[in-house]
Amino acid sequence: MHLFFVDFLHFQFFFKNIRFLFGCNWQNIYICTALKKINTAFHFLFDSSAFCTVELTLCNVDNITVVYSRLPCLYCSIVCLRQTGLYFTLLSYPISFLSYVPLPHNNLRTHLINLSYMNKFTYLLLLLFCMMGGVMNAQNGEQTAAKEITALDQLENGKTYTLVAPRGFVSIKDQKAIYGYEGSPRPDNADDQFAILEYKGNYYLFNAGKKKFVSTKTTQTSAYPSLALVDTPDDGFAINATNNPNNPWYFSVPDQSNKWLNMGGVKQIAVDNWNTLDDGNQFKITEVGALDKETLDAAMAKLNIAALINQVYDESKINKGANEAFVGYITDEAKAKIAEAKNTALASPSKTAYNTFLQAIKDNSVGFEEGAYYLIENQNDINKKYPSTQHMHSKTDGVFGVENNNDRNIHRTTANDPLLPRLWKVEKQGNGTYKFRSANTGCVWSSYVDAGIDMPIDKKAGGQYSIEGLPWNAKAEGVDSYNTKFYIKIDGHTINAFSGDSGELLKKWDQADDAGGFWSFKKVTEVPVTIGEAKWASVCMPFAVTLPEGVKAYKATACQNNSMTLTEITGTIPAGTGFLLTGDAKDYMLTIATDEQVTADVSGNLLKGATAKRLGFGEGETFALGKSGNGAVFKKNGLKDANKGNKGYVPANKAYILTTDLNPAAQAAAMLQFNFGDNTTGIDGVEVDNEKDTIYYDLNGRRVLYPTQGVYVTNTGKKVFIR
Repeated sequence: MHLFFVDFLHFQFFFKNIRFLFGCNWQNIYICTALKKINTAFHFLFDSSAFCTVELTLCNVDNITVVYSRLPCLYCSIVCLRQTGLYFTLLSYPISFLSYVPLPHNNLRTHLINLSYMNKFTYLLLLLFCMMGGVMNAQNGEQTAAKEITALDQLENGKTYTLVAPRGFVSIKDQKAIYGYEGSPRPDNADDQFAILEYKGNYYLFNAGKKKFVSTKTTQTSAYPSLALVDTPDDGFAINATNNPNNPWYFSVPDQSNKWLNMGGVKQIAVDNWNTLDDGNQFKITEVGALDKETLDAAMAKLNIAALINQVYDESKINKGANEAFVGYITDEAKAKIAEAKNTALASPSKTAYNTFLQAIKDNSVGFEEGAYYLIENQNDINKKYPSTQHMHSKTDGVFGVENNNDRNIHRTTANDPLLPRLWKVEKQGNGTYKFRSANTGCVWSSYVDAGIDMPIDKKAGGQYSIEGLPWNAKAEGVDSYNTKFYIKIDGHTINAFSGDSGELLKKWDQADDAGGFWSFKKVTEVPVTIGEAKWASVCMPFAVTLPEGVKAYKATACQNNSMTLTEITGTIPAGTGFLLTGDAKDYMLTIATDEQVTADVSGNLLKGATAKRLGFGEGETFALGKSGNGAVFKKNGLKDANKGNKGYVPANKAYILTTDLNPAAQAAAMLQFNFGDNTTGIDGVEVDNEKDTIYYDLNGRRVLYPTQGVYVTNTGKKVFIR
């Protein structure tokens, strides 16, 4: 029972469409009292006036009509009128209405209501009514002034709300699912009230009566599809504006392809594909009460743990757009193990269970492999997705060098640009962070992120970055979060593909839901090489490689006059080795290997290799692969960079010979023809031959019935190389 004899009271009124007392022609007003923990307080102030008069002041503020009361020399009495009847919640001196006036609520006005003392008998009856009302209020829990929600920031986790659509209000059916009913929510029935618990951007419906969550997954709990009440929450809802002032909100489930919450024609409620606004999905949300602290804390504890468990591992998103090469990928075998760990955690949600579940995911997901190379790809809808060193160069001795500061900045390139400058080694540090080391330059990302990430010349320098999985509800520009997407951060700043395709730099941009800050890491195990029409290619890889079928590799072991002696290399070729490939004109894939797998003998090799572009050579300082007629030769290199003062250069990932490494006769030659030993020199335009019916002659003109490896002249006059 609410019975107060105090000098000072706080209360709040909210008015709503019900006719006032005695059936008189007053404004339709619905008055509720807030007894405690109210948002807005109004004070009864007392003075020594001899008149028994109540002063009522009405005003309208933000669509809420409030009453200020001033009662001289009397304890106050507040009458609470509800749709179901007249409840007395506060009592003072006995009073009766001798006169009354209409109470307009659209402007500020003062009204006087004269009061007279009741007799003791009337007072006793009134007291009994107050006691009855107090009991009825006590059964319903704490009473909060009704407030219609017009903005999402008005929602509070500790409050309860009614959900009313033109088709009906939401309540409970058969103690196990939500259902729609005609009429209005019952203010004294907690089954009609729902807490709307916000967590990580989504909202979870929690029934105040049954103290359970509303599932977002449609089931058959009765004759019709419905949403069951569950102890453990699953997907959350998004609350969206309808632009209908009477029913301003609709509920969707983003993690179910944006399905909506709908009330059907027989009042069944489900989450389905109907996404046209109608009388069954446009809701009015009205604040009507509050959860007790114990219930709220218990609900939030389940939400914080169980919701994360469910959302971290989402079968519909797992491995989306990825394969086993991606970091974070979960194999079918691993899925079963993680699903088992998930069910175990949900059976008894706790922080320990959650951490155990996370560890199970980590243990069963593809991680970074030491010594491997990765393609780092941005997830924004842009072409320039890949950090690259394509525009960078080294000095002639292979040391990373700069002509200006822009040479040090890491740029982004497209999928059509060369692959090798886009490859990075992801090196884990002792503190759990990572360094990103360029395959071609051997240098790493710096820690300077304001003006664009650059690359220090010192290979031991550079920044240390954290790699963090996206939160389960991270979304941006149509990109859903899933296990193979990550943030790259340093000093709390998120690295972003800054300015999209209008720029090329990597910068900090701390916008969590910007897809420019979403990255994937794809392990690369093969790299392409193109053999052209001359059937030769010049190659230098920053890592050891194994050759595919159909090609042969050569090193240069001697140069005399205008001849370069080539010796075949077999086995796995070490990193940084310059070598030549021969085979049919087409694309081939070389397999990346480790240093421990190297078997090829590359000793005595005159061919040097450039991983990054080597800049600064003078005229005639290098020989590089070229063509003479239809054949391949080594020519004086004439490549010059107009943007760098026409300095000579060797392209990235190519082999070359330093002129200073040759004898004077070879230095003076304009080109070096291929010599395969066996005293054969001057072989210009050698072709690889696979014809079975060809007649072969050695270089002395003698017919060879069973030619072995070497250079021969055919009956058609062609010089060919037999593999």
